Amino acid sequence: MQDILARLPAHFDLHPVTSASEVSGGLSNALYRVETSAGAYAVKIMGINADSHDFQNNIENAFAVEQAAFTAGVPCPEPVPTSQGTCLAAVAGKLVRVHHWVEGVTPAITPESGRWAGELLAKIHSIEGHVDLTLDDDPSDESGGPASRTPRD
Repeated sequence: MQDILARLPAHFDLHPVTSASEVSGGLSNALYRVETSAGAYAVKIMGINADSHDFQNNIENAFAVEQAAFTAGVPCPEPVPTSQGTCLAAVAGKLVRVHHWVEGVTPAITPESGRWAGELLAKIHSIEGHVDLTLDDDPSDESGGPASRTPRD
């Protein structure tokens, strides 16, 4: 991790890292809160499926959607592009991406939070200059095969 932190500023035009702490709860990737003299960032080190065929293309397409959403005023963490304007950088042999850090809490599931989520989704879908990109992200189980789906009662 120290090697990635030392090289991170060169790939994302960040100030040198002053501290980093791992954020728990991720399922597929490692997430760190990284501090610099210019602010805090969420640094994601890609893990599961990072070497699969269309992984990088899918993440770059999702990045375009994130940028459009942020620009349109959708409340979300601001994505930080690499020095080349892309989402992912190969840093010390790992694929890494960065967002500005946003403090937050997980909202309780209530009718009010459900309405807010619906309004947020509507705002994302109404973004001018619709981003029409295909993601090759069929769900798969842990073995890499198609995910089995069980209908809910």
